[in-house]
Amino acid sequence: MFCLAWTADGSTLVSGSWDDSIMTWNTTTWQQIHALKGHTSCVLSIAVSPNVPILASASWDNTARLWNLENGLPIGSPLQHPHDVQCVSFSTDGKLLATGCWDKNAYSWDIPGILKEAGFLNQIVS
Repeated sequence: MFCLAWTADGSTLVSGSWDDSIMTWNTTTWQQIHALKGHTSCVLSIAVSPNVPILASASWDNTARLWNLENGLPIGSPLQHPHDVQCVSFSTDGKLLATGCWDKNAYSWDIPGILKEAGFLNQIVS
């Protein structure tokens, strides 16, 4: 396991691992909720949006991904990078995602735009 993140209400703990997996855990029962599959290399960093049930993940597979924490499914296409993605972080209002890449650059992603494009109109950050 490389990384952990709590949801804002503390009801779910999310773990990212060397085996390409992301797991969500109910913190009352400690039962696994979802296994999020999609990365093809180690998951190095995860972040939970402060205002909608969305997880961001960073991987050595040159992508960051967004996930719906309610159903464990990916949101939209992977966010492609030129090299390994080392870290992810949401802005305090949840409207931007920052990713840090092994190419020594930081990238910024428009979350409302990504959600709108993916058809998540009811979850767009206002």
